[in-house]
Amino acid sequence: MAAVVCALAAAAQAGAREDYQRGLSSFKALLANEKRAALRDEWLGTAAFFEKSLGGDARGESAPKCMYFLGRCHEELGKRSFLKADRQNALAAFDRMLKAFPRHSWADDSLYRKGLIMLEQAGDTDAARKIFQDVIDHYPKGDMAPEARKHLETLGGKSGKKDTVQAGKKASAKSARSGGTPARLNGIRHWSGQEYTRVVLDLDREVAYERTLEEQGGNKELRISLPGTTVAADVMRARNVGDGTLAQIRVGEGGGRTLVTVDLLRAGNYRVFALPDPYRVVIDVYADSGAGESGPDAAGTDHVRDTLEELQREQKSAPAREETAAKGSQKGGKRGGAADARASKSGQPALVPSAKQKKYSGSLMEQLGLKVRTVMIDAGHGGKDPGAIANGVREKDVNLRMARIMGNMLQAQGFKVLYTRTTDKFIPLEERTALANAKGADLFISIHCNAYKDPRIHGLEVYYLNLATDAQAVRVAARENGVSAKKISDMQFILSDLMLNSKINESRQMAALVEKEVMRGVGPRYKISSHGSKGAFFYVLTGARMPSVLVELGYLTNPKEAAHLDSDEYLTAMARGLVNGIMAYKKKLERYSG
Repeated sequence: MAAVVCALAAAAQAGAREDYQRGLSSFKALLANEKRAALRDEWLGTAAFFEKSLGGDARGESAPKCMYFLGRCHEELGKRSFLKADRQNALAAFDRMLKAFPRHSWADDSLYRKGLIMLEQAGDTDAARKIFQDVIDHYPKGDMAPEARKHLETLGGKSGKKDTVQAGKKASAKSARSGGTPARLNGIRHWSGQEYTRVVLDLDREVAYERTLEEQGGNKELRISLPGTTVAADVMRARNVGDGTLAQIRVGEGGGRTLVTVDLLRAGNYRVFALPDPYRVVIDVYADSGAGESGPDAAGTDHVRDTLEELQREQKSAPAREETAAKGSQKGGKRGGAADARASKSGQPALVPSAKQKKYSGSLMEQLGLKVRTVMIDAGHGGKDPGAIANGVREKDVNLRMARIMGNMLQAQGFKVLYTRTTDKFIPLEERTALANAKGADLFISIHCNAYKDPRIHGLEVYYLNLATDAQAVRVAARENGVSAKKISDMQFILSDLMLNSKINESRQMAALVEKEVMRGVGPRYKISSHGSKGAFFYVLTGARMPSVLVELGYLTNPKEAAHLDSDEYLTAMARGLVNGIMAYKKKLERYSG
């Protein structure tokens, strides 16, 4: 009997070691693949290996390491989800390890990781400072003591709340390889409204920036530190804003870095991200708690969590073959994409409220449904940027003509219409949504035309901001963003932040309705095809606070479609479909609120 027990115990220990090794391999693979790391299920699946190992042998040789990596899985997940629950799960796993194995050689690592979580995810510098001091006091000879000491030196005796995030580590390596030549801050631009301000820092290259929120005596300063950066001579060192959100923007140099300080007024929410080619750091500041990062738990709602998880499941299961679009286009008049599957069931995409949405439907509809009165139309490209040119037609001209036709129709329906441009003028992509946010638009519609090397390809496409789920979406986004397809794939990880604060569900619903109504009105008459509505990473939609879509009217590289798009009669028919889609979206929201 004793032999059987020993054999079973040995088998359990062997299984626990095997599960630990599987979990470790999966963890390392996720850290090396940011696209997979953006998926919640990947981290939970990896954590399950460590949980299973602990279930087989909770006191064995691999147990403390399993507890540590269990914490690391939830820590990495928390970095991407911004959910309080993920952060708490990580802290609980590290506490479990410290309680069960306080003298293990990895105990100081677990304690140190707790400090990092409190500093970087919770933004609680007092708690982080205490934990880092505990690392030094309890594990003075551990390898984490020097790291903890560095953090204490940085935190020092500063009072108030501090929230620091580092970005652009690749930029540091690039700067080192460039021989130490400093980067340059070439300019600062901003657009303001009573409830929102966007500030853009224009740099001549990628920079490893750091953001810090300082709060002292009720006053807040958002500081953007740009290491190894100088300031161009014509950049204003101080500018008063006074728009209700910001008081002032200040620029200073010293210690081999440039510091941009944004003095906040009643703003409690902000978001900072970078866009490439040309490289710029974008700062969105909000006057209310409706968007941005109002605190470490800003994203922690059922609706947001469900949205993110649903989008991640979509990315994981979506097809990734560009050839599918080519085959569908050549048949002519045939609709395609996910929009068909949804529309075929009920005639319109389902808009199903969650329990929390029902509870707050009144306030939500004031923000999203009953207040659909102002539409901003963005005529893509313009000025020095002609967009696609093929078959004697320039995209920027078609976009502007369509914007005017569509705007007149919307005004006739009682909407207030705003435009990003009404002339042949160049407007940077980040300025377009900034204008929509600052002017309080309720919907944002960006108008474009497509192009491709194969002249047989044709058809309508409607996009909303999301992770690109197929090669065609990546290609279209890359062309409109003015970057390579590889750059789009490399950058999609920042959407784990942006997705949580954008109207993705609403934008997806509107995209499907717009695509359906255009095809209903134009498809039978002109025999056009559609590639459906889908998500992709478009800079022009990034940071929009309202439901937003980008419409690719058709392919200028297809001779027949180019001729259509050069015709006011055809544009009028398409505009009518777009307006009908907006009306259908508005009516659906009104029914939802009732």
